[in-house]
Amino acid sequence: MSNVTKAALGWEDDIHGSIDLEDIEDFSISDDGSAAAVFNVTGNSIGAEFPPGAKTVSLTERTKKSPQVNWRRLRKEEREATLYVDEIGGELWAYRVVVSKIDSSSDNQSKHQRTIELIALEDTQLR
Repeated sequence: MSNVTKAALGWEDDIHGSIDLEDIEDFSISDDGSAAAVFNVTGNSIGAEFPPGAKTVSLTERTKKSPQVNWRRLRKEEREATLYVDEIGGELWAYRVVVSKIDSSSDNQSKHQRTIELIALEDTQLR
């Protein structure tokens, strides 16, 4: 799971707190914001600008009979959740997310998996 040691998901209105995401095989976070050079009228570089971009989280989950999280329901109900990500090195991040897309697949060896794409509406470093 890249530099992630543990991930958990929680809901603001859920009395059960958060659950550890144990069925995740792959995990990635990408930041679509890219720095761009800024030029003056003569074509000389005078610095850079850093426009914001969406952060996306991609999870690949082993599909089981009773999945830990009903991703389709979260998507259908347009519910926000908080994804807690504990990274190597001790950083802990909280991402306020919504489900953007769900893709399911299987192979000829009966390996079933689901790829879930989340859009981070906000991110906060907790430690």
